[in-house]
Amino acid sequence: MRMLIHSSCARLALALAFVAGAGAVVAQTPAPAGPPAGFVAPAEPKPDETNAERGKSQPGNNAPFWRSVRESGSQQGYTSLPGAEMGILIQPFVQYPGSRVTNAGEAWRQVRNQWLIPYGGSLLLVTVLALAGNSYRISFGAVAPRPVAGERIEALLQGQALSDDLIQKALGLVPEVIVPITDIRATKEYRLHMVGVMLERGLRAAVARLGGTGPDYGTGLI
Repeated sequence: MRMLIHSSCARLALALAFVAGAGAVVAQTPAPAGPPAGFVAPAEPKPDETNAERGKSQPGNNAPFWRSVRESGSQQGYTSLPGAEMGILIQPFVQYPGSRVTNAGEAWRQVRNQWLIPYGGSLLLVTVLALAGNSYRISFGAVAPRPVAGERIEALLQGQALSDDLIQKALGLVPEVIVPITDIRATKEYRLHMVGVMLERGLRAAVARLGGTGPDYGTGLI
């Protein structure tokens, strides 16, 4: 047993000596002084290179591509697809009324969310034109899928002098002419009420203007 232990210890000491000697040989081996024979270094990359040229001078570096993406808002790129902004990947910074200084898409999103959605439902349009001979032209906007001509109201008013009683009859036809809806911006009842208010004021202003005594054009009636 004692001889077996001595034999194992001798073998372990021999193995450790061999490993230490190999490490010393590796540590003393000098590193290569330069590139291997036949190696040709690629050209230094240039700032004005295309992405294809950069792929040769510095493979894996796509900086020219992303630079062109960033600058497409001021220098439109080329595309074979039709469209007003197809060559623009990142829009330039702008500022719309009601938005911060940001790119065009984000500025439009801010205007839509902060102004059009909260208040757009109350933006109604009533156009009234009074002509000679007590003739009228009336149209309504933003209260139906498309602008609506008030032909039934025009027929009621045709040839008659404007009076309070005639105006009330015209207002009674409004729910039969337009079909507003209720949504997150305004209710159907609110829109019907506002159209009636605008129609009455528009009729009175149009007749007064025809007589030369009405408010100036462009003057708000609401």
